[in-house]
Amino acid sequence: MSIRRSISGGQGPARIPPGKDPYRAWFLEHRATLEAEGHIGALKNPSGAAVELAAELEPFAIHRCLETGFLFANPRITPRGAEAYFSSDAVSAYFPVVEQSIAFRVENNYRPVARMLRERLGSGQCLLEVGCGGGGFLEVLRDEGFAVEGVETAVGAVPYWTRRGLTVHRGLLEEFHPAAPFDIVLMWSVMDHFYDPIDALRICHAALRPGGWIFIGNVNTGGFDHHVMGFDCATFSPPGRVNYYGVESLSVHLGIAGFDVVEVSTPGRLDVDMVRDYWRNGGNNRHHPFLDELVNGDESAAAAFQRFLSDNKLSGYQTILARKGDDRV
Repeated sequence: MSIRRSISGGQGPARIPPGKDPYRAWFLEHRATLEAEGHIGALKNPSGAAVELAAELEPFAIHRCLETGFLFANPRITPRGAEAYFSSDAVSAYFPVVEQSIAFRVENNYRPVARMLRERLGSGQCLLEVGCGGGGFLEVLRDEGFAVEGVETAVGAVPYWTRRGLTVHRGLLEEFHPAAPFDIVLMWSVMDHFYDPIDALRICHAALRPGGWIFIGNVNTGGFDHHVMGFDCATFSPPGRVNYYGVESLSVHLGIAGFDVVEVSTPGRLDVDMVRDYWRNGGNNRHHPFLDELVNGDESAAAAFQRFLSDNKLSGYQTILARKGDDRV
């Protein structure tokens, strides 16, 4: 039987190989306890549209919204259940690894985004980062003139934000109650993880002043790398990641939560590199002679193709800037 790994739809469900995901291993080990305590549930398609089964990774099923392309995995762990995992030694060991690459992250990710936000929205504003980890991004934002706070679940992150002298609320976003509204909410690579992503966006909506801003950076499943690798891509790793967004679906969900999308971009720079590595390491999904020549041939052509992807919202990472609408939600 052929293994179907496309994410574009219409080809029947894929069978995703299990890999060595520590979160999945933890889930399988603790599944009986989580079920007994009521910490396993399921998400209904937030738009209410029809869905199809896109992929399976036992015991998880990945569903696709037939209107927006939104992909989501069930079953999923409730926020309180997930908090146990994010307090585990396995997650605590992740933060020292992040700190080893902090200089690269600051130079290539955090500082460019922080400067863009300062130039676009103005410094001196109150900013909340949801899922701030050890606070590396918040530290850069503070240096750029923002008044910053964070929300983070993982216990292992505490020493790092403490060392940086940051104000971070240790706990779940779902239980966060700000003392005063914020001007900006930042969600950087966290939308994949929420039990109910619309609920998370509505909490952010409530935490903002009228006319406040939300800025989201997240994987784009409509990007070139995801179209080539399909469900071979590491993005699809429930129960750690359970929400998989393209540009359209994330924009729709922001609208459902009461936001007005202002600007969308896909500033990714690694699609071609990731596809090249995928094919060279034995991946055969969508391995086409023309694309092979483009990706593995002349370096200038490959670089030009990557710029084309980024400029036309076809790269594998997206950013969305949206403004708080009225309080209809």
